[in-house]
Amino acid sequence: MSGPGDFLKSLSIAAVIAGAALAPVGTAAAATLTNLYDFNLFSGDGRSPSGPLAFDGAGALYGTTSNGGAHGLWGTVFKLTPPGDPSAPWPGSVLYSFTGGPDGGQPRSGVIFDRAGNLYGTTLVGATDAVGCGLYARRGCGTVFEGFPPATPDGAWGGRLLHTFTGTPDGGNPGGLFLDPATGIIYGTTETGGLPSDNCVAGYCGTVFSLTPPANPADPWTYSVIWQFPGGADGGNPSQSARLVMDVSGALHGTTQRGGADGVGTLFQLTPGPAGYSLTTLWSFRGRTAIMTAIGFERAGPILKPLEQWRNSILRGNRRG
Repeated sequence: MSGPGDFLKSLSIAAVIAGAALAPVGTAAAATLTNLYDFNLFSGDGRSPSGPLAFDGAGALYGTTSNGGAHGLWGTVFKLTPPGDPSAPWPGSVLYSFTGGPDGGQPRSGVIFDRAGNLYGTTLVGATDAVGCGLYARRGCGTVFEGFPPATPDGAWGGRLLHTFTGTPDGGNPGGLFLDPATGIIYGTTETGGLPSDNCVAGYCGTVFSLTPPANPADPWTYSVIWQFPGGADGGNPSQSARLVMDVSGALHGTTQRGGADGVGTLFQLTPGPAGYSLTTLWSFRGRTAIMTAIGFERAGPILKPLEQWRNSILRGNRRG
């Protein structure tokens, strides 16, 4: 991988950044930003880093790029190692470059770790092609993968696929993962696949799933669909960039992009019980139309206008960039 700041030889696509903590309210101290690494369009280290970062026990950072890598469009898993000199750049390395074939491609949700130091993540596309994968059907339904740390510091990472999605009924195009530290069970969502519905993206509403580790680490994990979104009031199409969270009672919480009272998404809770999980919609998000309908156009104007101005300023900035 190329070093950061090589402006004559590289084109910076995106940067992994670290900012100092913001000072407490009432102080004049300003936050600072340090550029840790610039991804190089031509070096094969990936481009368009996506999803949250994860630290290992030694303080190294791990993440995913949704594009680039040794095979062009399919993305990477990368590692950034903290330098001995705090003022020096962070050396980077590619742990794996996806091919877009059976191994999947375009990871967009970062990675997570278990207590043994194994990492887990998803690819949005690749592997099996199926109609249930909605907008991404021609590029495959995606995968869940596991990475094994090397036996020696300079060794290569190993890995395997834990699940290959098929669209229906197991879902397709997965998002971020959550690992329950008490059980080792992994939970996640798929944006598409699952149940068909006219209310959802390309006719399919997505799922919530679990992957249970085997007693023998060499055996396959057990994949289970714990919820299939029906669309409508119960929501549909969880975001590919979101992760579930678990409360102290074991209930899972997440969001959908579609459905709810106004069709623009929900905040949901899945509660385990003797007969399986039950869904509660905690909140239905309200879009522009819903605000205008509820309080009238004249009263909605002062609320919506600043939002429109903010959005337009962002768009203008993107066009200039």
